[in-house]
Amino acid sequence: MKNTILVTLLALFAATAAATHNRSGYIFYRQVDNLTVEATVVTWTKASSVPADRDTVTVCWGDGICERVARSNGTGDPPQGEPLGFDTKRNYYTAIHAYASMGTYTISMTDPNRNGGIVNINFPNSDQIKFHIETTFTLLDVEGGRANHSPRLLSEPTTLVGHIYQPFAFAPEAYDPDADSLSFELTVPLQDVGSPVPNYVPLTEVEANPDNQLFLDPHTGKLVWASPYRAGEYNVAVLIRSFRDGTEISTAILDMQIIIQDIGNTMPTLSLSPSYNEGHLHCLSAGDTLELNLTALEDGLGEEARVELYSGLNETLTAPEGFFYTDSPRVAVFRWIITEEQQREQPYQMTIKVVDGQAYADYRVLRFVVKGCARSEAGQQIRGTCFWDANENGIQDGDETAAPNRRLRLSPAGLVTAGNDDGEFAFYVTPGSYRLQALEDPCWHLTTDSVSYTIDLGAGTQENRAFGFNRLFENDTEFAASLASGTTRCNQEVPFWLTLKNTACRPAGGWIALIRDGEMAGLASASQDPDYISGDTLWWAFDPVPPSKNLDWELIFELGGVQFVGMEMDFEVLVFSEDCAPIGQTGIQGPWDPAFEDFRYCARYSYNPVLLCAYDPNDKLVQPARGEGKNYTLFGEQLEYTIRFQNTGNDTAFLVVLRDTLDPNLDWNTFRPFSASHPYEFVLDERTGALAFTFRDINLPDSTTNEVASHGFVSYTISARPGLAENTLITNRAGIYFDSNPPILTNTTENTLVSQLPGTTAVQAPSEPEGLVVKAFPNPFAGAIHFEVQSPEEQRMLLEIFDLSGRRLYSGAGQLRQGGNRLSISGGTLPGRGAFIYKLSTREGVRCGKVVKVD
Repeated sequence: MKNTILVTLLALFAATAAATHNRSGYIFYRQVDNLTVEATVVTWTKASSVPADRDTVTVCWGDGICERVARSNGTGDPPQGEPLGFDTKRNYYTAIHAYASMGTYTISMTDPNRNGGIVNINFPNSDQIKFHIETTFTLLDVEGGRANHSPRLLSEPTTLVGHIYQPFAFAPEAYDPDADSLSFELTVPLQDVGSPVPNYVPLTEVEANPDNQLFLDPHTGKLVWASPYRAGEYNVAVLIRSFRDGTEISTAILDMQIIIQDIGNTMPTLSLSPSYNEGHLHCLSAGDTLELNLTALEDGLGEEARVELYSGLNETLTAPEGFFYTDSPRVAVFRWIITEEQQREQPYQMTIKVVDGQAYADYRVLRFVVKGCARSEAGQQIRGTCFWDANENGIQDGDETAAPNRRLRLSPAGLVTAGNDDGEFAFYVTPGSYRLQALEDPCWHLTTDSVSYTIDLGAGTQENRAFGFNRLFENDTEFAASLASGTTRCNQEVPFWLTLKNTACRPAGGWIALIRDGEMAGLASASQDPDYISGDTLWWAFDPVPPSKNLDWELIFELGGVQFVGMEMDFEVLVFSEDCAPIGQTGIQGPWDPAFEDFRYCARYSYNPVLLCAYDPNDKLVQPARGEGKNYTLFGEQLEYTIRFQNTGNDTAFLVVLRDTLDPNLDWNTFRPFSASHPYEFVLDERTGALAFTFRDINLPDSTTNEVASHGFVSYTISARPGLAENTLITNRAGIYFDSNPPILTNTTENTLVSQLPGTTAVQAPSEPEGLVVKAFPNPFAGAIHFEVQSPEEQRMLLEIFDLSGRRLYSGAGQLRQGGNRLSISGGTLPGRGAFIYKLSTREGVRCGKVVKVD
């Protein structure tokens, strides 16, 4: 007889005795020494559920050791926890654990019961679903104050109450004692390690309505549910990431419950004077005094509201000293006198809460930087200009233009930069003695009096230096071309950037052609209209381009629909000029120009982005890109990296910084910036390979204001070091910083260096176990997606789902029975629409396939 099991995001487990208990939970830790951690599990539970109350819980430390930990707060013997009102109480379970070695560990707690009646978790039987919280951290060397402590929640998810048709808000004020950078993202609540809860429905899908929207600020953690349409209890989970020096050192899951009522209440409001925009990063200086006057306004039920303020300014878990009430909890003042000791790169954050007698609250999150929220033009700088000294008199005369992209080194700082298109460059450094040097270039010779300058830079000073150049010799014209784009999302207008660079030592003009993918990309607009169009080929004539100078065109293409999802688009760029060394024949018809028959085919560039319908707008690309897997690359092939970014926040970004660390197997001397969407500066640290691209005053709009203009990119080329071993792996990953927010980390690119590209038989596909059959249906799907699995034997399995960029969106383990099995996943687990890749693994091998979500 055919056996069928239902596995919904996790293998089935026997339900414990019916009970209703956990509302919210979080685990925080404190590193005591190199190998010792003190951890506290905090849960907020249903106070009236006495049979499910826990005097102890089981804490697993991530090293194979689990132990029972007793509750430590509240009255009674044993302690009974702290009642908080609204049928909720707080419980602390604290213990100390010593690890055998340094490393990365996950502390977790799993309780048999969630709260009953949760609308969006296995409704109506959520009390039969386990409640699981965890935090993953890396032990650090405590010498020099480098210990690792988790973020603390200064504004706790004690009782989160909202009302139908009214906005709900909550901000946890996650304070990191180590001043590490934090980021926040929504995730699915868990029922065990790596196992999301079954039948989870995102809040916005419980009652589908255009007004029923959910927003989470990735920089502050503020959650806003715009307009819930159904009363009841809901759970949502937030993943909090901590970064130090651009490296992720911990993650923690905050699982919290929201109670939506229907009693006709409206949200209390806050009067703030002076008025500060919540979406901006505000600058303060040592010696300034910040004073805020706060007033809580009455709510819809006529009850007096009160105001509260949370911040880690004084490194305490209570409101800062400068916060005090004037005549009642409704009116307060916050005063902060900024000291020099408080200067730091990370912003200070404060959360102002206004709450009524029914626990209905609103939040205002303000962020202030006391150091460098955007580098000013003051301070210690070494600046200069590189110019084309045509008459070689050592002075930039009025008719002499810039010499762009000339490279300069600053010693002993070990920094390298290059002039922009206007020939301007800048180093931002501390006071000291430096040597500024113009680096050799095969096309140019120096005409000013010195190859280098010695500069003694004092505090608060600037130095300006100029370097004149003239052509050293002339050669054949050489061009390089590039095409980049924003994330190629279906049914969207997407910006493309076409770049032409003169890489020779003499100016030259010609024609550039862009062959678009006629089926999936229609031209909507261009910064410069094509001079000639022939079918799918767009032609532009260009006047002589100076050596090392770029020409740029911005194009907007309207991309195809979901029927093309997952397919590669084909774009080709061709360059023609009179004096270049030809590279072959194109076979295409040139523009109508009698002189074109004398032009030679100089350069070619292919661009093959995948059409996506669900995407991460911040990523990193590399060419060559030969499919998935090892991405084999020939020794001697130049690598071209492109970092793409998009402002998906809720306000304009004024400063964007891209930080990259070059692989040690790359020849850093061959690094050359190529093209970008906006003006930028770059600095390469030759000692460490750290590379930073800085877009100052970029004024990048957010995607809701101007989706097309919210994108940007930068690209550069570099070569591998000579003499590397066969199959050397080159990896690369970047961090993207908007203003002074925590970094957004891109994917990791890989190139495997080989002498000869392997044939198709050299790369083995994953083994496919005999007798294991997987069928996904319906496909395409709109709601749940089901997998029929025929297994030849009883065995463990792991089901994973990825988007087309390789991000894992879901992972669930379970037990397959011999014969037929059915696995079901809610469509809400997979964001948006588009194609996804599933991978079902057993001990014998894997099965993979593609599924498409259409709604």
